[in-house]
Amino acid sequence: MITKLWQESLRQLGLPVTNTARQKYDEKTGTVTRTSEIEPINIAQSSEIENIDDDALARIVEKADIFTRVNPAQKNRIMNALKANGHVVVTLEMVSTTRPR
Repeated sequence: MITKLWQESLRQLGLPVTNTARQKYDEKTGTVTRTSEIEPINIAQSSEIENIDDDALARIVEKADIFTRVNPAQKNRIMNALKANGHVVVTLEMVSTTRPR
């Protein structure tokens, strides 16, 4: 289930988020089960954009909400496609460091 913190984070990024809670009553056990649904988002994977031309990438970047597992060259192509489509592009780098304990 998506937490309120994640919902707010996704909303701040401008991603469509709905968390529809539903309750289901089980007559056999007498329990109520709560389920949640999240509105689907469009995800583009690196394998989808690896061998396409710039025009096709320009169309994909307009539909995709998240790009996954992209390498640095693909990230640059995505940023350039967004810029070419008139978007302002800002990147945030997350660096993970591992140190011995």
